[in-house]
Amino acid sequence: MDRAIPLALALLGGLLFSPTEPPPLQDRAALTSSFQEQFSRSADAWNRGDLEAFLSDYAADSLTSFVSGGHLHKSVDFIRQNYAPRFAPGATRDSLRFEEFNVRPLSPTLSW
Repeated sequence: MDRAIPLALALLGGLLFSPTEPPPLQDRAALTSSFQEQFSRSADAWNRGDLEAFLSDYAADSLTSFVSGGHLHKSVDFIRQNYAPRFAPGATRDSLRFEEFNVRPLSPTLSW
């Protein structure tokens, strides 16, 4: 069974182009590939039980957000505390994988 991990903010992190000006296909392909690599790295870390590697792609700043229990929480420390019990010795975790990516760049002035 797969567990959905709240990584919505990561999906928004690499915005590049305006929706009125579609990016060149090679740029969109490169952006999609970059996201796929990042999410694959995250899933691999989750599945092998490496919490710090799982968290390594999250920005270590006060803007990193996580939704839990219907509330928005900020900081990687909160995410770490939330997931730590699942990574404790002997704990059980569902496996994680990401199968579909649909990357839509939104701004020509932001780089990734």
